[in-house]
Amino acid sequence: MPEDIKATWDKLGIPEAEKNFLGGVSAQYECLRGSTQVWTTDGLRPIKELAPGDEVFSLDEEANNIVVSTVLGQASSGDKEVFEIKARGMTIGASANHPFLVLKDERKEGRERARYTTRWLPVEELKAGDLVAVATDVPSFGKPARLNVPDIPKTATYPRQTTDDLLWWAGLYLGDGYIHDRGDSFSVEIAVDKTDSVLTGEIQRVTSELFDIELTLASDGYRLTGRGTQALAEFLMLNHLDGGALAKRIPDWVFGLPASQRLAFLAGYIDADGYVRDSVANKDVVLHSANDALLEDMRELLILCGIRSSRLSLSTSKHPLDPERVMTSYFVHLSGRFDRIPCRSPRRAERMGRRNYHHVYGSAKGTTFKSHVGEMHGFVRIESIESVGVEPVYDIEVAGHHNFVAEGFIVHNSEVVYHKTKTELEDQGILFMDMDTALRDHGDIVKQYFGTIIPPADNKFAALNSAVWSGGSFIYVPPGVSVDIPLQAYFRINQENMGQFERTLIIVDEDAWVHYVEGCSAPIYTSDSLHSAVVEIIVKPRGRCRYTTIQNWSNNVYN
Repeated sequence: MPEDIKATWDKLGIPEAEKNFLGGVSAQYECLRGSTQVWTTDGLRPIKELAPGDEVFSLDEEANNIVVSTVLGQASSGDKEVFEIKARGMTIGASANHPFLVLKDERKEGRERARYTTRWLPVEELKAGDLVAVATDVPSFGKPARLNVPDIPKTATYPRQTTDDLLWWAGLYLGDGYIHDRGDSFSVEIAVDKTDSVLTGEIQRVTSELFDIELTLASDGYRLTGRGTQALAEFLMLNHLDGGALAKRIPDWVFGLPASQRLAFLAGYIDADGYVRDSVANKDVVLHSANDALLEDMRELLILCGIRSSRLSLSTSKHPLDPERVMTSYFVHLSGRFDRIPCRSPRRAERMGRRNYHHVYGSAKGTTFKSHVGEMHGFVRIESIESVGVEPVYDIEVAGHHNFVAEGFIVHNSEVVYHKTKTELEDQGILFMDMDTALRDHGDIVKQYFGTIIPPADNKFAALNSAVWSGGSFIYVPPGVSVDIPLQAYFRINQENMGQFERTLIIVDEDAWVHYVEGCSAPIYTSDSLHSAVVEIIVKPRGRCRYTTIQNWSNNVYN
């Protein structure tokens, strides 16, 4: 918040502690396309599906590390022009004024040595070649999950909670296991490579310890089978681990497990369906499957384990027994810290650590900036930025550090900062929120009073605001209630050529009292902007409302 706004609030006698209790809005309306995948402790989720209480990952700029933060709010911001940014295999779509964390060379004129500084810059100020921050790992999070177990005697020894062994077995089953429908019963079988005797023995050992089932090698030498696996088949179905080769998916509960269990799951899948290349040119892990949705799940889980992967690549080949038939499959290459995956097949585990180097995002095209890189984040160069048209866009607000990780990029939380009312105010029945939320959650009140003081036909600016309004504050104080501290909001134009049209509605019921303080500001831009707000205040008998507005506009803002 600008220092002159803070100074004015000091003159009003607002205590420092209360300045931190902002009810409104830095009305920049920075936005991301609705499909943007935000990194959360429940996996990657579209921003349009996030809700208060969800946990995301943020950069703690003081500690220079990634931490877990809580979502305070989410809102749709309508349709806006979206710019697509591509960098090192990552793509994100954002509005022109959405800030990204950037590493800028701010060396003084005439100096040869670069002097890098981190800055939050909007998309409109970015260009190809700029260095933007990306997350490369996530902090520790997650807890073991409760398992669904069939209520039959044979499952008395089955695990009730996830463990590393259980997750390794589940990952391996997802890769090479299947349920055989015998008509009147089901049995569980696991495909194996009989020449990998160590892995086969490990599968037998873990299956015995987890489920008290003894698996033996079938006569063909390529399957492990056992008696009494009907209950195991039911266990797999109950925990969403079943399905055919093209229908299997990673269950949702896997993404929120502790790191060791997530890694164990990946290890099991790689032991089943992965390959670790060990040529002179390539020393990486490759996942290959005809199930593209399952590989996308794997990419998501890899991200939450701090492991990078390529996008899916398509592969086609002729069927070995039918030359007219074309088989389609997909593959993914792992990079970065994949040697943290605890594979149990010696053929894979022994090759995991043979690389001489892996990228740590502390240099780019000969430029080194390692002093600005943290254990969980680094910087990559933007490859391209281009407009891709108009799309629905969304905002979230994040507690504490006010930024989050989306599509791998570290972006500022949308400065539509809607802070929740203190619990003691809510207990008194006071409603204090942004107008978009009020219309959604208290539409009956909003519709009753909206436009009653300044109707759309009052003047041309009222008509304009009524047609395109976005954001603003909503306050309702019930009868006989006095609000002891000022309710405060801050609106800021953060982009040139911008029209800001917030709508504020204050309703003070009988014998009630409230003081609302609103700050408005805009820096000096090279071109003009328009601020056309509408404030409607309804005060009922013996009620009282004190409305204070502090306006600090630059000379090229039409207000």
